[in-house]
Amino acid sequence: MTWKGPDAERPEGPLTGPERPMLQTDPARAAADYARLTEEFKLADAAVAHASLDDTFTHRGELMSLRMIYLHMIEEYARHLGHADLLRERIDGATGE
Repeated sequence: MTWKGPDAERPEGPLTGPERPMLQTDPARAAADYARLTEEFKLADAAVAHASLDDTFTHRGELMSLRMIYLHMIEEYARHLGHADLLRERIDGATGE
């Protein structure tokens, strides 16, 4: 993917690949996994550093914009945070106001 600059590099490692080992939890790997996650954030930020929200690209035959990607990510975070809140609520019984 290119956003008015060099192609973004996609590292292979714990968060990628067909076996998706990121779905396997191991407390001993937590620090390394978090470091990889923050590296992914940095690569994503660098890939769009000079992009406009209205810049577009084609993915699997569908035209998308950076704005659409950001909105999708906000939606996904909200959904997963909602799930986590429901789990926490079942554990401690506290509800938010």
